[in-house]
Amino acid sequence: MGAVAKMLGKAFAGGVAGGATYGGLKKIFG
Repeated sequence: MGAVAKMLGKAFAGGVAGGATYGGLKKIFG
């Protein structure tokens, strides 16, 4: 759980790039 929270925090800190990457993965696997 901690790792997931850390990953999400990193994505948010990454800004647009992080959001785009996370969104892309969610689109592919979601």
